[in-house]
Amino acid sequence: VRSGSFFAFNRKMAAMTDSKALGVHSMWGFSPGVDLLEKASPTKTTPIRVLISRPSDIRHLLVSMSRRCRHNMPPVHFVIVENELEVIARHLLLLQVACDWELPIRQRATVFLELFANTLVQERTQRYIHRLGQELVELVCDEKGNLAGVADVSSLKYRERDMLVDVFRSWDPKVPFDAVGLRDHRIRAHFGDKFDNRVGVVDWDYQIRVKPAASIIHSKLYREWRMSGVGFEFGDQIYDQPNRTMGSFAEGIMKKGKDKGFKKEIRGYWVDVVNGPFVSFGVDCDRVSDFDASIIHASLSLPTNLLSSLLILSWVSLVHEIYRWVV
Repeated sequence: VRSGSFFAFNRKMAAMTDSKALGVHSMWGFSPGVDLLEKASPTKTTPIRVLISRPSDIRHLLVSMSRRCRHNMPPVHFVIVENELEVIARHLLLLQVACDWELPIRQRATVFLELFANTLVQERTQRYIHRLGQELVELVCDEKGNLAGVADVSSLKYRERDMLVDVFRSWDPKVPFDAVGLRDHRIRAHFGDKFDNRVGVVDWDYQIRVKPAASIIHSKLYREWRMSGVGFEFGDQIYDQPNRTMGSFAEGIMKKGKDKGFKKEIRGYWVDVVNGPFVSFGVDCDRVSDFDASIIHASLSLPTNLLSSLLILSWVSLVHEIYRWVV
């Protein structure tokens, strides 16, 4: 199921954004996942090495891993390069969620999408993030844990490992992080004089930029994410806890206080506040059977739920295909 070329989507969205709205750090991509092994020329014994530079999330990794069986590939080594350690920490967290085989696959899909896209998460999701963060500390320090055979962190310097550990520990619920206030500061700066009429500005952005490129993204869903930062809600749940994985440090100039005029790294909410996290998994889905198509067509009567249904279907299909050759 395709709702338009992602190249067209990129051009449309680029016209409505500026560098401040996109944020300093990118924690989701603006294109669907791509099978990076499709054009590879495999050999029987030599492992394939794939370099992924600044993907912002693990969509290309999941898609390529899921299609490996189709191409009858030898072992594949993915090398992911990012500038920000907070983004690398998110990659490891999302990969750990995807590989948490003890969790039912549908619940895993909703948890993955919740912590991937939402500024606010459920209380149980916050506890889950904290637990996985503790496990990732063992991975980085002792190379032990569920991802020990999947993720190789041996190339990281000791200083980078220490900084990653600090990121994982910052996911502790006891660490203060005012996600709502920090995001409100960002969107006020983005709207400027139009802040009081922000709903109208968002609707204009949707009608002119988003809908022509990806009409599957419903206006209510897009508007809710622009207003509150919550893109996906699954069931009758309460989303009131800050998603600490979206916190990161960025260099800025102090405007007041004793350090006025000096550059310092400031922890804040420095991610995209205008495009949205919908494109990575939501606007393109590999239809593997007529049954999958029937699910999508059945959802057309509920347009606000269509994107959520497609996201779960797309993610479950990817992970199920990975599970077939991993287990």
